[in-house]
Amino acid sequence: MTMSLLTDRFKFRAHRITKQTDGYALLTSKGGFRIREAGTQAQPPVMPDDSRNISLPESYIAATIPEAGVIEITARRASMSQLASTLERAIQTPVWDQTGVSGNFSFVFRFWHDLSAERENDAPALGTAMEEALGLRLEKRKGPVETLVIDSIGEPSEN
Repeated sequence: MTMSLLTDRFKFRAHRITKQTDGYALLTSKGGFRIREAGTQAQPPVMPDDSRNISLPESYIAATIPEAGVIEITARRASMSQLASTLERAIQTPVWDQTGVSGNFSFVFRFWHDLSAERENDAPALGTAMEEALGLRLEKRKGPVETLVIDSIGEPSEN
């Protein structure tokens, strides 16, 4: 519906391309996957203090910044592909789920992300945090990223 509106009103034309780009593959570590699948009765991790006043859905994954340079990821019945998407937004680099692990998991881990500042806390680096808490690792790879290429767009037509 939105595309037809853009096409009719703005003479919008676009196409999608897939390019190979640098990013990270989310893989199980050599030591093995460390988290268990979340059962329906499992107690989920507690969300950060500022979000306890809202009712939480059955499944979620959230990345918060509890202190400068630190990112905390909290998941309740989330999949590995959801974790890859959340990591992608947090580190601003493509991340592809290549764990081969299915199911939903509840977990929480935090890591030091601000590489430009001096560390003033005990948060580990991302690789260390994922290895210790989840039994996962990130490996540099090239992979596909889909991009929208705008071919043309014009002045809006009358209503």
